[in-house]
Amino acid sequence: MNLSDLIQKEVKSFGDEQGRIITGKEYNNQFSKEELENEVWKDISEWEGLYQASNLGRAKGLKRFVKSNHGMRVEEESLLSPWTISKKKKKSQRRLVVNLRHDNRVKHILLNRLILLTFVGPCPSDMEGCHNDGDYLNNRLKNLRWDTHRNNCQDKIRHGTIIHGEKSNFSKLKSEQVIEIRKLYATGVYTQEKLGNRYKVNRATISYIINNKSWKNQ
Repeated sequence: MNLSDLIQKEVKSFGDEQGRIITGKEYNNQFSKEELENEVWKDISEWEGLYQASNLGRAKGLKRFVKSNHGMRVEEESLLSPWTISKKKKKSQRRLVVNLRHDNRVKHILLNRLILLTFVGPCPSDMEGCHNDGDYLNNRLKNLRWDTHRNNCQDKIRHGTIIHGEKSNFSKLKSEQVIEIRKLYATGVYTQEKLGNRYKVNRATISYIINNKSWKNQ
């Protein structure tokens, strides 16, 4: 994932699934007393002594000396306030980001990836960070995993965070028509090309339907 392509602008608040506005401070204070008592912090790789991440999905900067216009100053330990990014026209597919900074070094990183990198290890080839429950505000370690893009997309369909099937603006077919297509093809009378002509879609669409590569829930 190319983060620079996703970043629209830095914001100080973000909305949850119900549309309620929640601030970075509220995000960090959403956890129960029991959770906080058992919170585990680990150094972030390549940022040891500067930043740590926790199994609850929080990140913090450690107390350290930093450069300023007036020389060196002490920066106290503090929690990082995450902010959101979303792909253009896909506001439902939000992700939280935190900034890591030291001297002239700056890094923007997805919070779910940061937690996985810190506690699980590097992302395996052809995999990405996934939220088990589909809630981008829930970055607890137990809710995250590395998985394939395909499985991540299946999660999003199951959680309702992406539109698919006849609800999609790009769909030319209804659920009943998909069922009809499969029944007609099973008779052996209709070829894929004839079905494409009948329902005004291309042959590839028909092929995906009858081979259950699309509209799998029908």
